[in-house]
Formats: sequence, C-alpha cells, structure tokens
Amino acid sequence: MKLINNVTHLNFLQLIYVFVFSHCFQDKKLMSGSPSNLEVQGNFMRVPPPKEVTKSIERRQSTEEILKTTGRRSIAITNRSSLTTPALKKTVTANPTKTETKQPAKKPDEAEAMKLKIGNLEDEVRRLKRRIEELEKEVAELHKQIKTKDKRVTELTKETEELKKRELNYQRQLEEFRLENARLTEENRRLQEEVNRLQAMHNSAEDSSAELNALREHYERQIEQIRQEHARELKVRDDKIAFLKKQISDSLKDNSWERQQQIEELTKQLKRTHEEYELLRQKLLQYQNKKGTSNCGNCSEMTIKIEEKTKALQEKDTIIQELLTLMTKFKNQISNQDDLMKLLSTYNNTLMRH
Repeated sequence: MKLINNVTHLNFLQLIYVFVFSHCFQDKKLMSGSPSNLEVQGNFMRVPPPKEVTKSIERRQSTEEILKTTGRRSIAITNRSSLTTPALKKTVTANPTKTETKQPAKKPDEAEAMKLKIGNLEDEVRRLKRRIEELEKEVAELHKQIKTKDKRVTELTKETEELKKRELNYQRQLEEFRLENARLTEENRRLQEEVNRLQAMHNSAEDSSAELNALREHYERQIEQIRQEHARELKVRDDKIAFLKKQISDSLKDNSWERQQQIEELTKQLKRTHEEYELLRQKLLQYQNKKGTSNCGNCSEMTIKIEEKTKALQEKDTIIQELLTLMTKFKNQISNQDDLMKLLSTYNNTLMRH
C-alpha cells in the first residue's frame, strides 16, 4: 500500500509540473522582462521534468502559438473594421484620454499581481522541490525496503519449500501412523474377541467348578483306596520275597559248602592226575629217545593210557568250570535279589509318604 501511495504521489507531481509550466507559458511575455522570471526558469532548469511532462508542454506550446496567431488576426480584423465604421471612430476619438488614463492605472496592478503570482509560484516550486527531495528519499528508502523485502521473500520462499518438505514428511508419517493405528485397532479387536471368548470359558468353568470339585473328591477317594490296596499287596509281596530269600540263602549255604568241598577235592585230584600225566609223558619221551624210532607194545599201551588220562582230566576240568560258573550265577542272583529288595523297600517308603 505504501508503494501505491508513492506512485500516486509521483503522478500528482507530474500534474503539478504540467500546471506550473502551463501558467509559465501563458505569462511568457510578462515574465520575460523580470529578473524573478530568470530565477524561476533557472529553478525549473535545475529540476529536469519527466518525459511525459515535456511532451505535454510541447503540445501546449504548439496550441498556444496557434491561438496567438489566430488572436492577432482577429485583432487586426477588428481594428480594420473599427476604422471603417464612423460610429466606432467617434467613440475612439471621443474618449482618447479615458483609455490613456486607464491603461497606466492597470499596468502597476497587473505587475503587482504578476509579482505576487510569481512569488507564489516560486514558493510552490521550492515546496515542490522539497517535496521531490523527500519523495526521492522515500523512494530510496522504499528501494532499500524492497531489497530487504525481496531478500525476506527469498528467505520465506526457502522456508515455505522447507515447510512443504516437512509437510510432505509429516503427511507420510501421518499416513504411516494411520496404517499402524488401523493395524493396532484390528489387533485390539481380535484380542478383545479372544478375551471375550476366554471370559466365556472362564465363566463356564466357574459354573462347572462345583461339578469339578465333586469329581476331584471322588477320584481322590478312589486313589486313596488304590494306594491302600497297593500298600497291602506290596506288604504281602515283601513278606513272600523275604521268605523266599531266606529259603534260598539257607539252601545256598548248604549247597555252597558241599560244592566247595567237591571243588577242592576235584582240584586236588586234577593236580595229582596232571602230575602223573607229566611224569608219564617225561618217561615216554625218555624211553623214545633211548629206543629211537622203534615201536613196542608198551609204548602203545602207555600212549593209550595217557590219552585216557588226558580225557578224564579234560572232563574233570569241564565239570570244575561248570561248577564255577554255576557258583558265580548263584552269587549274581543273590546280589540281584538284594538290589531288588532295596528298590522295593524304597518304593514302599515313597508310597507310604504319599
């Protein structure tokens, strides 16, 4: 708005220039002889008018020259006509003193008026010059303001672009937030349905809690009965196992002693036969070495006896090995029975605790 006001001021100044120069050219003849006219013209020369004003002044000068030429012609025609008409001659000749006396009286008044007019115009010109200087200062200030405003406009455009980018980013984030919100609402709805279903199940479970308690008591009573029966059965079985164990241990004591005696006798006999076998074998070797390669009946008999003795020894050795394996089996059975009894006792203790 301030820039528009300044433009209107400039237009107003142009109009003032036109008005001043029109008055100056109207009174050109009167102002040509006075020194103040030179000052006015000089003042006007210091301030160059705009191009539009000069064009309008030139047009006005051309129109004034045309009017002057037409006025001169009309005055000449009127003078000629007044000279030809006798009535006008009489009027002119009758009052020559009046016109002569009136003309010198009008000239000082017109000069004073023109001086006043020129003074007013000079004041107006000075005022206008001051106003022009003020306006030029305002225009320079406005140019500075325009530059600062242009700079501010560029900054604001940059800020608007940055704000647009941020707005686009915010819109994208808002869209992501909306999608996430929609997903969360859907998840919340699904979870709410699940909660409702579980709540219904909980309510149904609470409704059937009395029935469950009754069933629990019934099954607890049955379990207690089964435990008692199982404990009785375990006690009976433990008694039977203890009795059998006692019988087995008694029988194993007797048998093991007898078997041990038999094994010792057999081992002694085996040693004796082995010694005899070794003695006979050595004798046979000695005899064979003495006789050389010749064969005799005694040798064959001795070999047969030796073979029989070896067979008997082998049979006895197998019997001894069988007895030893049997004894180890009995020992393993007894140890396994002891372990089994320990396990049964621990199992019974745990059942009794429960």
